[in-house]
Amino acid sequence: MERAIDQAMDWMVLLSSGRATTKDQARFDAWLAASPTHESAWQRLQKGLATPLHAIAAVDGRLPGREQAALRQMLRQPARRSALKSLLLLAGVGAGAWGTDRVVPLGTLAADMATRTAQRKSFDLPDGSHLMLNARSAADVRFDATHRQVRLRGGDVIAEVAPAAREAWPAFELIAGDVRVQAAQGRFVASRLDAAVRIFALRDAVEVAWRGTAAHRVEQGEGLLMGEDGHALALRGAVTGAEWESGYLSAAPLPLGEVVAALRRYTPGILRVSPAAARLPVHASLPLNDVPRALDALADTLPIQIQRIGPWWITIDLAAAA
Repeated sequence: MERAIDQAMDWMVLLSSGRATTKDQARFDAWLAASPTHESAWQRLQKGLATPLHAIAAVDGRLPGREQAALRQMLRQPARRSALKSLLLLAGVGAGAWGTDRVVPLGTLAADMATRTAQRKSFDLPDGSHLMLNARSAADVRFDATHRQVRLRGGDVIAEVAPAAREAWPAFELIAGDVRVQAAQGRFVASRLDAAVRIFALRDAVEVAWRGTAAHRVEQGEGLLMGEDGHALALRGAVTGAEWESGYLSAAPLPLGEVVAALRRYTPGILRVSPAAARLPVHASLPLNDVPRALDALADTLPIQIQRIGPWWITIDLAAAA
């Protein structure tokens, strides 16, 4: 099956290029009919690509027709091709769409930079800057004569911004939804939450604006939580939101629901919490790389009960009254 999936990817690149001839189409039809394995590989590829292509179409700034170009790039780039092939093989043994997405977020396969479940990864940028993505995060980049731009699709990123090498270069900017962060240099962390973007300036100041409105200056050691309506809330404290870089989640405090959301990025299983338990405040430093140990620590300090159905399904609820 692995060889058939490789061949299906090659056919997809050719047929989506706009340069396929009638002879190419006839050769493809013959390949498809030659073996049930070929047909199965082709169907898996089409299903596996449906989610990332839908995500491409929804990303701000994408031009009509961009999906086909991104499709060919995805199937040619070795790392993305390998990840997609692994997912398709996994789907073939019964894991299903939810299982494959829990390993590698399907909607991020076409992103310029992306991480899997439980993976943190650093990336070098053309201007000498560096990015660190948290688990299950994704970003696109645009670097040319007039842009030093990172678009955060989802998750968390720490940006280490190099000073502009040339006077004419623009300021470094990160876009997360309707929020724009600009930095001349320094280091900051940005997180896309359900209905807000959180920014914390780790070194030097940043400018944060919403939909072209007046920018808020965030000094080193300060943070800002900007809602989807543009409302800004200043954040100050020892917890920066960048602790995941060292493999820990610092909750001081955080509601249990947010803690569980952070732990979900580090386990391929389903991790659920009841609405009542989700409101419990958590004061703890938890290991992200060892989710079972983190859950045990929560159970030792909170009035909760944890039920496990194998390694793939975990539910958290309030403990029953004695």
